[in-house]
Parts: sequence; C-alpha cells; structure tokens
Amino acid sequence: MRVGLRRLRSVFSVYASVLNSPEAARIADEAKWLGQEVGRLRDTDVLANDIVRREAGYHPHELELSALADALSRQALEMRKPLRDCLVGARTQKLLIDLARFVETGGWLNREDTDQPERLIAPIGALAEKALRKRWKKVSKRAHGFEALNVNERHELRKELKKLRYGAEFFASLYPAKRVFPFIKRLQKLQAAFGDLNDAAMAKALLTGAETSLAEAPQMQRAAGWVIGASQVRAESSWAGVKLLWQKLEHTRAFWR
Repeated sequence: MRVGLRRLRSVFSVYASVLNSPEAARIADEAKWLGQEVGRLRDTDVLANDIVRREAGYHPHELELSALADALSRQALEMRKPLRDCLVGARTQKLLIDLARFVETGGWLNREDTDQPERLIAPIGALAEKALRKRWKKVSKRAHGFEALNVNERHELRKELKKLRYGAEFFASLYPAKRVFPFIKRLQKLQAAFGDLNDAAMAKALLTGAETSLAEAPQMQRAAGWVIGASQVRAESSWAGVKLLWQKLEHTRAFWR
C-alpha cells in the first residue's frame, strides 16, 4: 500500500504539466498523509523483523537484542488496530472515492487554465522525454560530488533515484525494450544498494524517537545503541559498492534520448 501510494504521488508529479488542477494537488496531499500513516507501521515492522532480529541472529548470546526485537514487535502489534481504523475511516474512504471520481470524470481538467487543452493533445512521447530528462537532471544534481555526500545528501539522492525509476517504468512501453531494460536494471541495483543507508537512517530515527520508550530498561538502551552502530557500519560498507553502481548507471545510455 505504501509503495502504491508513492507511485500514485509520482504519477501526479510526472504529469504535473498536464494534471495542473487543484483537485490533483489535493489528492496527492491526501495520498501523502495516508502513506505516512501506513509507513509508520511498516518501518516498525522492518526494524523489528529485518534489522534487530538479524542482529540477534548474528549474536545469539546478546539476549537484549532479541528482547528489543520482541518489544518492537509488540509495539507494531499495538499500531495495527489504529491503522485498520484509519483505513476504514471517513478520510481514507473519501480519498478512494475522490480518486475514482478524478479518473472517471476528468478531474484533471482545470477550466481556469486556458492552455491546458493544447498540452493535453500533445504527443505522449514529448511529455515522457521532458519528464525523464527533468528527473535525470535532479538525480545528477544530487549526485554531484558523489564521494563527499553526507548522510542527508545520500538520502536525498536515494529519493530522487526512486522517482526516476517510477518515471522510467511509467513510460517504458513507449521505447524499445532493449534500450529500456539495461537502464532500469542498473537503476534497480543502485536502489537496492541504497537499502542499507535507508535502514541505518530509519533505525536511528525510530530507536531514538519519542515513540520508542527505552528509558525503563537500560539493557534495551544498550541493544538500541548496538543496532544503530551496526546499521551505520553496514551503511558505510555498502557505500563503496554504491559508487561503482552509480558510475555504471551514469554511463548507461538514457533510453529516452
């Protein structure tokens, strides 16, 4: 659901020059809100099951790691009911109805935008090239000075790469597969390599945030510090591989040109 909502928001962003309507902007904002609601539970699940339990498996004698994973799993379980209530609640249901109405009744039309009809009849290939060129330009800007990027800059680059991938997948059918496939494949590998950096940032944010209370258990604090440190080390180790994958992507022919 979280990925689907992100893709939906990317659609609105990629087609922004055509879908220039207040309704499109409002639905995109609502999709962002719902994505954040879903994302909190998803991140807690990932932290408990994929990150902390992994460390517990590597170090079975460090019992506090398993205890921390169990505590996070209980926290995730407690988060499920409020999320279920949110999903069947009025705001989410309104979003679904509004999205269906937007699609079925031409909600992208903006009567005050007199130039919109001309943009709507433009060839899709022209829009695709413009949108992908814009996405690639943003990625290249974020990647400038690649070796010296700090943690926040790496995170911003990861987000731009994700947007580029969504855009490339949206328009892939317009181009020969033999040109599209190598680019998207290398882009996917680069995104996967960024996974450890994202895990490290997410682990630190959740384990030091107000929503995770570890004050009553010093051993939990030790486990949290362990996980944060291990995640940071793993992220730095992965960065060398990220550099090589970026160089390969940078020298791959952009299929939209």
